[in-house]
Parts: sequence; C-alpha cells; structure tokens
Amino acid sequence: IMPEQIMEYVAALGGALPTMFEVNTNFTGLLRSSQQLMDEFDRLDMVHGHGRGGEGHMFGRLEKMDLGMIGNSRIRLEGCVATIAWLNGGRLREVNLCGLESISALDISVLALSNHHLQSFSTSMNLSPDESLHLRFFSPRRLMELDLSCCRGWDSDESITGLRSLRWLRTIKLDYTNITGSLLATFLNESQQLLKLSVRGCSNVKSSSIITVRNEHAEKLRLLELDSRDIQMDCSLSKLRETYPTLLKLNNRSTPFGTKLLGAHRSDFLWRVGGERDMHVSKKRKRTTLSVPSADHPHSRCITHTSSNNCCSIQRTGFSQTSDTEQEMFNCVTCGIEFGRFMCLTCARECHKDHDVSSAGFGAGYCDCCILSTCLLESMESTIAAT
Repeated sequence: IMPEQIMEYVAALGGALPTMFEVNTNFTGLLRSSQQLMDEFDRLDMVHGHGRGGEGHMFGRLEKMDLGMIGNSRIRLEGCVATIAWLNGGRLREVNLCGLESISALDISVLALSNHHLQSFSTSMNLSPDESLHLRFFSPRRLMELDLSCCRGWDSDESITGLRSLRWLRTIKLDYTNITGSLLATFLNESQQLLKLSVRGCSNVKSSSIITVRNEHAEKLRLLELDSRDIQMDCSLSKLRETYPTLLKLNNRSTPFGTKLLGAHRSDFLWRVGGERDMHVSKKRKRTTLSVPSADHPHSRCITHTSSNNCCSIQRTGFSQTSDTEQEMFNCVTCGIEFGRFMCLTCARECHKDHDVSSAGFGAGYCDCCILSTCLLESMESTIAAT
C-alpha cells in the first residue's frame, strides 16, 4: 500500500472515532458505527484494487495489536477494536489492550469470535461478571497466554465461568486482582497444561488455596514458574515446592531443581557451540549464521547424545531470560513463531520438521514452541531422568 493510500485508511478510521466516543452501552450504536467504518474500508479496498475482504488492505496482514502504551487514559475505542478484528479476517495472534481503561463486552466477544488464531490476550480493565463471561468465546485450544493483571471483578462465582473454559492456557497472570482463593483453586483443578502462574499481590488469595489442588492433578499440571509474592502465606514455601515438584522458579527465585537444570542447559549449550560459533559477534547480538553439524560431523554427538535432545529447552530454562538461558534461536514462518519469538534447536528439528524454518542467531530467552505451537517434546519425565 502506498503512503497516500495509508492516509486514506487512517482518515476513514479517524472519521468514525468521534461517533464511537459518544457510545457507551448502546450495542446497536456500536454495531452501526462499526459497520459504517467497515463499509468505508471495503470501499477503499475496491478503489485501490485490493479486493473486498482481501489481505491487501491496511489491517489484512495485522498479526499483533498493541494498545498498551497509549498515554491517555481518557481515550475510548468502543467499537473500534471490534471493527479492526472484523477487517483483519481472524489473523490476529497477539492483542494487548492494557492502555484502555474501558472496553465493551461486544468488543471482547467480537475479538474472540472473529479471531480463531488469537494466542495471547492482555487487558487491565475492570470487567463486570457479564463482561468476564465473554472470555469463554475465546478459542480454548488456541489462547495460550492470558494477562489480567490489575483487573477487578473476579470475586464472584459468575466471573470465573469465563476462565474455567480456558483450561488449556499455558501462562496466566492475575497480579493484583481480587480473585478469591476458592475460585483460584477451582481454576487450577481444571487446568490441563498450565506452565506459569502469577498471583502476586492478590490479597484474597492464601498460599493454602494454591496447594489444595488434587495431588494427582498437581503432578499432571507441572508448573514451571509460580509467583505468589505479597499474598497471605499460611503455609511454607517448601510446601509449595512439594506440591509442584517441577517448579524451576518460585517467587522470582530459582529452586534447587531449577538451578540444577539451568546449569545443565548452560553446559550443553557451550558443549554444542564450542567449536562452531563465531566468537567475534558484537555485544548487540546481531543476527548470525548458525552452523548445524551434520550427522557425520565429529561434533554431532554433542547434539544427538546430550540430554537436552530429549525435551524442549523451556523445561530447563523455564520462563527466565537471564544470560544462562542463552541458546540457538530459530524462527518458523509456518507456525508464526517470529517477531521477537523463537524456538529452540531441538524443537526446530523435531516439532517443525519440513516447516519454513530459519536461524535467528543466538540469544537469551525461552522457547515459544509449546506456547505458540504444538510441542512434541514437552516431557518433564525425560528431563528429570536425563538430569
């Protein structure tokens, strides 16, 4: 799209904003203003030859929408988020609405229903029980990351209904919310593959409510990271570690088990790249070319016979991004693991075989394969046995 064409789209969006600012709970008005804006975008698509509903218009290829740093809390975009979701055609993967103080239930429901590829959603708005119910419209098997930090309105049985439907979440942040211990325990008992839980500053949560998870379910849950700072501690941290023996980090500090695995990860990484990596790269970690040894290479055993080959690297590094987590980074265009996300060497070889995979050099962080894709190597038993 040419710059002058982009300005026409921006003008069309800006022309509808005054109408949207005046709409509060009038869903009919929301639908009307949204439909008018969508019609104008379709007209511009036809004028510029992009075709109706094609991928050529301004929002057609949008995969990430970040409204977290707007800078003006008085800005209201009721109807606008829903319209962008419609125009996008369901291609959004990450949405951050933390910069908005209010949003309509219609926006949440349309965003959820029209974007079946949505994997990460963040908001800090206060949601009423009726609005929180709209979380159930998100695709339960696609949404993997949910950040509801500072949201209020989670102290009723009705408000937890939306969360209970998202039992396949990988990470969830409930920092400084008013969720109760009983509702949190209910959510944990129904979660299937949660890896990271943060309830920092939740005054209505006691540490005992985190360990009331059924024993057999706690073993299946396999939490890697738990942040329970500033809650009511009525049981010891050692009890939390016993309940979740796979914890690598507790309250932002590495557990003995996590320290051991991180050390093993660092040793294996240095062993693999010792003779293969150019040590004259800049400190800014610019993109480099990765040389992967072939099967008959003298150093190939460093990859094929190390314990890290049995599992995804996140099972060793957790969600830490310290220098000790440095590893080979790969992008997968097929699965959308790019633009600041990456996957580890083992996942690139096993989980994304025959995909459009490219090297992204070296860097610190954690593998996003189990969050943004279907990881075939997520096996904590193999990690424990290898260690």
